Amino acid sequence: MKISSFTNPKLTGSYTVETACLSGLFLLVVFSSLFLILGTSLKGTGTMTALEAAEAGSMEAVRKNKNATSAASSHIPESSSHYSITENKQEICISFEDVLTFPLPGLRWHIKGTAQTNIIRPVLFIEKVKLANALRNSLTAD
Repeated sequence: MKISSFTNPKLTGSYTVETACLSGLFLLVVFSSLFLILGTSLKGTGTMTALEAAEAGSMEAVRKNKNATSAASSHIPESSSHYSITENKQEICISFEDVLTFPLPGLRWHIKGTAQTNIIRPVLFIEKVKLANALRNSLTAD
């Protein structure tokens, strides 16, 4: 007895269609993850460079006749032109801006970051702490 082809149809090509539909989604997830990792890495690298330069600038600002801006810019790589340094008497602020362009038109990730440090003169700070400690001891001794 022969079984009819209607009751037991062969499913040729069904896995090919499913794979074609799912492979686009799979590749979208993979490449989105790669671009997310790349953008996060760029932001972390830029932030750490800005923090290092700000710390170097604040340490150089304490020394006499030293320019904090030139000290900070010496810690920023020459190839990167997207850093800006601002300085006043109390702090150094370094900000950076970069754009990560995706292969699809119109998709861009605008990466921004800021690092700022206060200029602390350690000798003056220690003298203030000692003075405050002496004042506290004189008030509590009575």
